[in-house]
Amino acid sequence: MESSQITAEMLTQLQTYASDYFDKERKDGWNSWEDNVSLVSFDYLGNYLLQNKYEDHDSQLILVYQVTANIEDKIDDKMTNKEYTYFWTINYHDLEITSDGNLVAESPYDLSLELPDSKTNFKFDPDRYRSEYSFVGYGSLESMFDDLVEGQSFDYVYEENMG
Repeated sequence: MESSQITAEMLTQLQTYASDYFDKERKDGWNSWEDNVSLVSFDYLGNYLLQNKYEDHDSQLILVYQVTANIEDKIDDKMTNKEYTYFWTINYHDLEITSDGNLVAESPYDLSLELPDSKTNFKFDPDRYRSEYSFVGYGSLESMFDDLVEGQSFDYVYEENMG
């Protein structure tokens, strides 16, 4: 499969699912956000299409998002807001385009959830012990790329479709 085979309509469907999935996890998931954390932005940056070097049917499409969260907390008895930006991904496996032109994929999942290095932490107040917030994702695009794309380069070649 090549990225040129994925139409704008197909990509929009995948993005809609990703957005819905992110919202559900943020509100109700095992890593839900605290009440003092709110979403500022959830922006699609692009994707990586990975194709297995040895098997035609094994491909992955990793959608990449930049997330900005606002955290309201106290510093010296004064309420303060700080923003934190990180990168979140969702992965669709075993992509195929059917004979009638539809894109089908194995159930997508939040790839960040199962990788050991995928939590990013933000220290709201360096002088306070209990002011660290954890988010599922990556602190930089470089660490995300190294983990999810470069980390699979032995078995996969990739097409980059980043903004």
